[in-house]
Amino acid sequence: MPDLKESQLVRGPVVAGSFYPADAEDLKDELRAFCERESPLRKYRAAVMPHAGYIYSGAVAGKTLSRVKLDDVATFLILGPNHTGLGAKFSVFPDGRWLTPLGEVGINSKFKDMILDASSDFEEDEKAHCREHSIEVEIPFIQFIKNKSPFDIVAISISHDSPQSYVRLGRALSEAISGYGKKVFIIASSDMTHYEPRSSASEKDSAAIEKIIGLDVMGLAEVVTKKRISMCGYGPVMTAMACCKRLGAEKAELVAYKTSGDVSGDHESVVGYAGVLIQ
Repeated sequence: MPDLKESQLVRGPVVAGSFYPADAEDLKDELRAFCERESPLRKYRAAVMPHAGYIYSGAVAGKTLSRVKLDDVATFLILGPNHTGLGAKFSVFPDGRWLTPLGEVGINSKFKDMILDASSDFEEDEKAHCREHSIEVEIPFIQFIKNKSPFDIVAISISHDSPQSYVRLGRALSEAISGYGKKVFIIASSDMTHYEPRSSASEKDSAAIEKIIGLDVMGLAEVVTKKRISMCGYGPVMTAMACCKRLGAEKAELVAYKTSGDVSGDHESVVGYAGVLIQ
């Protein structure tokens, strides 16, 4: 874990107590229910994981990350959409640490600086992260699965932009990862269709998932636009796909798909949640 100085930023949890329990033991109990580890575990490059309240999306997120062999992973690159509109377009959180009820996680300063050097598109900025939940909710899953094994993160908030921009970001990230030379696991944070009947949400999400597991970066952009899929994190997902393909990824698999209606019983207005792993 990086050496943390007093001058570095501390990003406290903003959705603890609403999206997930604020009490550490209660949070561990929830995560334990979501994260039943399979054996043998397999190595992957990246995961697409949802970021809603755990009651709705926790089972999908936990099942997805629980399949990954993470023993040799000490750095996680977490890409999330910018829901608030604050901060720079492609915001890299500065040196510092993130806090959750399970403890603190430091920023990997060396890898973060390599990303900033790889492309002028990225800006060091904390404003985009100050009220954003899409990255925060993924961290407790990593903390629980890694248990007491040390790890650090780089957090990047990605705003809406052109598909070509996401491909460019992916290329820059692949260059930074290659140059860093150590294992980096990528998490692309995204929910799927928002607030539509289960039937239409499932149909739209199936079309998007097909493109993701086919690693068809531009195809995902086309289907999101053509079918008007309200997938909030398609930017982070496209960026991760483009990055992984340049690093040699050849396939991906769907782990789980659910909607909020599976919990609430309301199938007239659901949000979709998908878990995908990229090898």
